[in-house]
Amino acid sequence: MANFYYLIEKLEKAEFISEPFDHLEIENFLSEEHFNIINSDSQIHFDEQQSHNELRDTLNKNSYEPIGFPGCTTDENEYYNMVNSRNISDIKSGMKGADTEGVGIAYNLTNIVNPFIKDLIEFLNSPMFQGALRNKFGIQNQTYITTRIQKYVTGYEISPHPDTRTKALTYLLNINKDDRAEDLDIHTGLLKFKDDYKFIYDYWNNNPSENRSWVAWDWCTIEKSVTKNNSIVLFKPSNYSLHSVKLNYNHLPFQRTQVYGNLMFSQPAPVSAGPQIVDFEAMKK
Repeated sequence: MANFYYLIEKLEKAEFISEPFDHLEIENFLSEEHFNIINSDSQIHFDEQQSHNELRDTLNKNSYEPIGFPGCTTDENEYYNMVNSRNISDIKSGMKGADTEGVGIAYNLTNIVNPFIKDLIEFLNSPMFQGALRNKFGIQNQTYITTRIQKYVTGYEISPHPDTRTKALTYLLNINKDDRAEDLDIHTGLLKFKDDYKFIYDYWNNNPSENRSWVAWDWCTIEKSVTKNNSIVLFKPSNYSLHSVKLNYNHLPFQRTQVYGNLMFSQPAPVSAGPQIVDFEAMKK
């Protein structure tokens, strides 16, 4: 296995950023050599696709499978019928039962061919790396880790939310095909509530036995986006960790690609379903 211990050293040396909420951002997380191996791998990045159907076939051939994810469908037939019949720059659909306007697909790479990349993901899922994350963020309760490579096609959207109380940590590493991706609006935004909705912070603080929910886009302002290739953002979900993403881009030249990781509490405290958008609107009145 390649030596990935330097990633733990980078994690340990990183300094927390307090705005818009506590998080880490580490540029050039992978070494140049390691990042180039990923960036040049034909299973991670494809040549430009000539049609949506070709993209679907290429994803499937390379072991990418739809995964259940907020703001997404796992029904490829539904999705590709939609993108083939409508302009790719205007994909909107009434996503079933979700506080979101978009519908896309998050693809999980289920079988990594390149031994080096497979070793990297195994390291990121290892007890050693999990322990480093727990130590850095002061996580005491027992957790388990899930790390995988994901691609997101256009239409994918997660409305502003701080993550549920069952999640202990989230991290996102940009491994896009080239630097063109840095200039596109395809990145996770870190947000704050507007003044009229800051009462929701207090509500979540005062009601720890209730889960946190998705909120409306126009209640928030995007304060920051981590756009640089080979940059990682890490944060511990809290009552303040609002984040979101909305993809409306041409996914044929390349697709938004990430190493996506979570620490989940092994035995989370039971919580009830807290207020939703309509409830908070009523409170505001």
